[in-house]
Amino acid sequence: VMYELENGLRFDLFLADLAMENPQMRATFDGVDLGRKVKELYPQVPIITISGFNHKPPFSNRHLIKPASSEEILSAIDTFI
Repeated sequence: VMYELENGLRFDLFLADLAMENPQMRATFDGVDLGRKVKELYPQVPIITISGFNHKPPFSNRHLIKPASSEEILSAIDTFI
């Protein structure tokens, strides 16, 4: 994902779980770092974050708490698209 972000990937909205599992690398990616990078490279793109904690990162335009229903997620997306 970082490669695509740094090489001109275009998108209208970024939705990220703050703890993302990568089974191939057997490591957890930090969604906070990824969100910061998106905001740095694409400050105009809204970011929706999801986590099990009630803490909205400063770069996030909207934060949802797990378990977020599909209606909550779609409503958040509709706000920005």
